[in-house]
Amino acid sequence: MISISASKFVATDKARVTVYLPQELKQRLAVIAEKDKRSVSVLIEILVLEALDVRDNAKK
Repeated sequence: MISISASKFVATDKARVTVYLPQELKQRLAVIAEKDKRSVSVLIEILVLEALDVRDNAKK
């Protein structure tokens, strides 16, 4: 899949998911992402992976 924005071209094999979040939560994620020098999208990917790891380990 190729994602295209108005300002740049980004080729990716990642699926696009639309998520609706409260504005306050989106802002908190943006602050953390900026501190970590990464995009909000990448931060959310990392947080989801971490949550899935915790969930998988809890089931063992």
